Amino acid sequence: MKVNDVQRGIHFFTASVKAILADMETQNVFPVNTGMEIRVTGLDEANSTGFPGEQAPYLSTTAIDDLARRNGWDCVLWLGVRSVPTTRGLNTFYSRLEERLTQFVFFQPPHGLLRPEYSKGWAYTERGPHTNYDFLSITRQRLTHFVDARAVFEKYDPKGISGSAFLQEFFNRHELPHDSASGKAARTREVQVQCSK
Repeated sequence: MKVNDVQRGIHFFTASVKAILADMETQNVFPVNTGMEIRVTGLDEANSTGFPGEQAPYLSTTAIDDLARRNGWDCVLWLGVRSVPTTRGLNTFYSRLEERLTQFVFFQPPHGLLRPEYSKGWAYTERGPHTNYDFLSITRQRLTHFVDARAVFEKYDPKGISGSAFLQEFFNRHELPHDSASGKAARTREVQVQCSK
């Protein structure tokens, strides 16, 4: 995304949130009950510390890769909506928001690239996070070092002892669907879009 399009991206995001919430309100469903987060940061520079052999984390969605270089991207637009996990309609809200964001032209190359923050809840369906297998597949393709990350995961944890059900699914380590637990902390749907000046 070009820096001149950051405000356009923020507007589309906030307008999408408002439209989905207004539609759900007509059904007497209020899925969001905490804050929204919007911030802009730089990208991960692998050579910023001066240590030999340094590299960006493989699953970093903010790492500078060939796609970012080719398009001149140099910042990340982080978008997050939080809510209490057991709130009625929350999974539907997140699913609808993800669908709208993936269709926005300025969140697609060469303008930008929509990628989730992998440690948060994403790839939503009515069943919860990490259950939209099309979105999981697209995310694998959009992470430049996904194959490298999977190789490290296999090397240091070949039996999946320290992994989670989600990691097993995300890295295609078995075919069992992920059964998500709700947990107590506020669930975050956070994405970022790389952009340039």
